[in-house]
Amino acid sequence: MSTLKNKTNFCLAAILTTAVSGLVFAIPALPTATISEGLYKHLKGGYDNVQKGSYEKAVKDFCDAVRTDRDSVTARRYLAYALVKTGTPDLAMKQLSLVAKMTTPTAFDLYLYGEAYFTAGDYRHALDSFQKCLALVPYFDAARGGVIKSLALQGEFNQATNECLTGLSKAKDPAAKKYYQAMLTRVREVAMTPVNTARPLPPRRPGNQMDLDLE
Repeated sequence: MSTLKNKTNFCLAAILTTAVSGLVFAIPALPTATISEGLYKHLKGGYDNVQKGSYEKAVKDFCDAVRTDRDSVTARRYLAYALVKTGTPDLAMKQLSLVAKMTTPTAFDLYLYGEAYFTAGDYRHALDSFQKCLALVPYFDAARGGVIKSLALQGEFNQATNECLTGLSKAKDPAAKKYYQAMLTRVREVAMTPVNTARPLPPRRPGNQMDLDLE
């Protein structure tokens, strides 16, 4: 793929991702079950940093949480989320794979898989993950947004438009309606822009050398 076409794909992805981020999305709350004081300290620190948008710091906190309790599904799940937000989808998927070995993947896990694949430029697998998430939780608006942007980046504009309209019809509050209306506008903008979908974008940080040592 030429550099120009690659940049075009990246710009279109950015347009759609910006629309998705317009919807307030929160990670699951900290667990209420009894956990060790050390684990809670690291989880709380990471959770607070996520709320502040300090994802690099959150990664460090959640790494410490995993090192404190390597069997903590919550710690690995939160770490995967922070890794996606820092643009390291390969490491996020590694953590999600470990979570899948420990418990049945939740809708949130499937959503994270979708975001990781999308960040890596693998829109086909991203779409599959987002759709599986929606099958479990039909009103997961961020996941439907993922479906929309994955379809649009593969040139499936009619399907993307239909998903926007479905979201609008199912929206339960003004914020969600505004979100889907923004997505609909973005999809129509993207549909008017030539895009090469033959190959996906490379990961945002190719050749990542970070070694978390957290298996």
